[in-house]
Amino acid sequence: QYELNELSPEHHREIRAIRRSITQRFLDIVEAGIASGEFTVTDAEGTNLALMSLCVDVARWFPAGAYTDADVVAARYADLAMRLVGAD
Repeated sequence: QYELNELSPEHHREIRAIRRSITQRFLDIVEAGIASGEFTVTDAEGTNLALMSLCVDVARWFPAGAYTDADVVAARYADLAMRLVGAD
């Protein structure tokens, strides 16, 4: 997130709007999953925050040591995300 400080005010606003949109989409998915019974979490916003953190930090995982294969990173992230929402 440090790189955001280097953006022009206009670009900073644009990126913030995009991030808000993505965060809302994820929250909508989590809430829909809870409503349908597919997800078993009770805190949609907290779970969404954790999911968003995974998304932001993917740059730290790939490429880094053992995590140089995009398919491996994707599989690990999918598994973590499903566990976060309490999906089977």
